[in-house]
Amino acid sequence: MKRLLILSLLLLVGSITLLPLMIGKWRGVGIQDSDQPEIFQKSPPPPDPRLAQGSPVNARPDAKVVGNSSCVICHEEITKRYQGHAMANTLAPANLADPNEKKAGKNATFQSNGMTFSIRREGDKLWHSEALDRDGKCLASEEERVSVGIGSGKRGKSYLIEVDGRFSQSPISWYGTKGIWDLSPGFGSDRHFSRVVNPQCLYCHAGESKTLDSFNPKFEPLTERSRGVGCERCHGPAGDHVDYWFNHLGPPPSEAGKPDPTIVNPKRLEPGPRNSVCNQCHLQGAMRVERRGRHQREFRPGLELEDFWTVFIKHPAVADKFKAVGQVEQMESSQCHQKSAGTMGCSTCHDPHGEPEPERRDSFYRQKCAQCHTVADKVGKAPECSAPKADREAKADACAKCHMPKNGASDIVHVALTDHNLLKRPSNAVENKTRPLKPEENPLVRYKETNRVSKLDQERDLGIAMVRQAQNQPANIGKILDERSVPLLKRAVEAWPDDPATLLELGQSLRNSNPEESIFYLKRLNRLHPEHEECLYNLASSYFYSGNGKEAEKIARDLVALTPKTGGPYDLLSAILLDLKDWPALEKTTRDWLKFQPVILVARQRLVESLYRQNKREEARVEFDIVLEQDPANRQDLLLWYHRLSR
Repeated sequence: MKRLLILSLLLLVGSITLLPLMIGKWRGVGIQDSDQPEIFQKSPPPPDPRLAQGSPVNARPDAKVVGNSSCVICHEEITKRYQGHAMANTLAPANLADPNEKKAGKNATFQSNGMTFSIRREGDKLWHSEALDRDGKCLASEEERVSVGIGSGKRGKSYLIEVDGRFSQSPISWYGTKGIWDLSPGFGSDRHFSRVVNPQCLYCHAGESKTLDSFNPKFEPLTERSRGVGCERCHGPAGDHVDYWFNHLGPPPSEAGKPDPTIVNPKRLEPGPRNSVCNQCHLQGAMRVERRGRHQREFRPGLELEDFWTVFIKHPAVADKFKAVGQVEQMESSQCHQKSAGTMGCSTCHDPHGEPEPERRDSFYRQKCAQCHTVADKVGKAPECSAPKADREAKADACAKCHMPKNGASDIVHVALTDHNLLKRPSNAVENKTRPLKPEENPLVRYKETNRVSKLDQERDLGIAMVRQAQNQPANIGKILDERSVPLLKRAVEAWPDDPATLLELGQSLRNSNPEESIFYLKRLNRLHPEHEECLYNLASSYFYSGNGKEAEKIARDLVALTPKTGGPYDLLSAILLDLKDWPALEKTTRDWLKFQPVILVARQRLVESLYRQNKREEARVEFDIVLEQDPANRQDLLLWYHRLSR
């Protein structure tokens, strides 16, 4: 069974122009020249929502961002109050530890999965390490300097390592609610320091982050404006606003008493665009797909999120809304939201500029409930609660403690820790029953139906979502998702033959079932965007599955050269070399891989085989002993595998 590691990269769709396109007479990275040129008309760009009639003045593409320092001059009180909000502290240099972190000690260690994890502070530098220690001897270890902390630390904080503009996540996280160091969410025994951070992660955690191109997770240096979510994330670029009020430049504000058109105030927006301000980061769904021709960074407050993203959720038949569901989805399914005719949103209950002090928290949110739950003839007086007085007093008369209990499902951000279903009696809630999907039903559905998107665009987005979802499913489910996506994506690529996301996902969906056809679409994408890393990865994989190992090797080497400190391409190249039985090349590749990721088990196991096949038996046994120590749960299977190498 040929095993490939799928890169954790996020595709960002590039902009398109109306020009004839001829490809095939020049060579992309790793691609042979075609005998016949492929000629087609470039797709017309979709309308830009930022330029639509009625869009806010500061939504236009050239609107200037100025940063929080310009806001504080006139809005000092509210800006300072916001600095204590978790959103203002979503990203910071890793050396800025919060007080609770410091209490945990300058240096700390913990054990997990047979490995020793260590946190070490040295002046203003923070180091994380992972080591395989046995009997006082270090068999393998990796230590990385951490550059960025993600999260305010109130619930928890994760950490990023930056190498040549690329970020990976540390396997070590700080859990503020527990006051402990532990493995990062979603990290098992095989993740180590290898999880690639994609642009969507930094879009929501950094005030400002820019990739060097539209397709690859390589970033420009973070700046002071990257630290936390800034004012302009919710109010839009403030360049015009500042120019007018400071310098009296640009269009004047509207008449006195009316909204200032140079800036967006979310509370003045209609429910759709108002909620979009929050939902740009807090509505995760099961899968988010960028609209054709759009980038996530193009979204502007005052516009509808669905003009930039299509959000998919699990089909109601297979989703349990009471387990690990996003807070937005829970809140919008509640009776409170539905009976408000959609006017209830995040800011109905949450102050976007600050958080109540702990001693005021219960009364603050009780007053929010009382805004709606009042008796008409008793102005301002909340109705009597049906719970016994003793129960209410035991919970400080806090509505949320009964109606929004902590579910304790996970430490992962974006998973509901506080139940936002807003049930009258959560303890009596009947768990919704799931059922098998009918043949005509898709496991993903749009979060909200819309008439703002053409049927063909909707099919494109669903096809892309299904291919991406297939990567996280068992093989049989993934195969079904891939098969269902193909006709949708083929119709889309006929309409838009140069749409990068469609070409990529169509190529990926065909990789196993029809690698030759997969190569056709991926080669087109490669010629359009020669350094598109995920395209190169899938193209090499498709050649591999087609039986053309030499071409697969050539493309995989090009990819390694583009990303010399990323593990995924080494995993791909070493799998190809293993299949080709090129033992010297496999030895070199795995040794190069282990130089920067020395605790990756599959790399060492492939090194063992390369050494054994070259009759370097003593070296092979030394490395194999490390494999046994690193994976004791599979000791018998590993011993059997090693014995079979001699056959």
